[in-house]
Amino acid sequence: MITSRPGIAIVAPAGCIPEPSALERAIARLEGQGFLVRNYYDHSCTHQRFGGTDDARLEQLHAAVADPGVHLIIALRGGYGISRLLPRIDFEAIAASGKIVVGFSDLTALHMGLMAKAGGLSYAGPMIAGDFGALEP
Repeated sequence: MITSRPGIAIVAPAGCIPEPSALERAIARLEGQGFLVRNYYDHSCTHQRFGGTDDARLEQLHAAVADPGVHLIIALRGGYGISRLLPRIDFEAIAASGKIVVGFSDLTALHMGLMAKAGGLSYAGPMIAGDFGALEP
């Protein structure tokens, strides 16, 4: 179902969140601004220092891309891990979706892959854990 409120997806293609309450703060802040937030990250499914297994993190990203209610995809955090996913990311689907992917740090590899493989645009910008979820955003 497509909603009139802009949809934001939270995905963790790289690191997990060290403080789960930061995710709750971020969701509350974004919803307070009128966004519909769809959280694809499950803290109970973290794997080592990652936001899930490689397969789970890739699924989070691809599910957000396929969701018609999502307009913007924001990374949970950077750190390390996206390089493990690069060969399997469907860059063409991301570009064709028209969704904007936002993040920095480790997400730079996704930005560059999207541009190089599919001519897609994305933005270096704030992430969930350390930005929207900070005590003082």
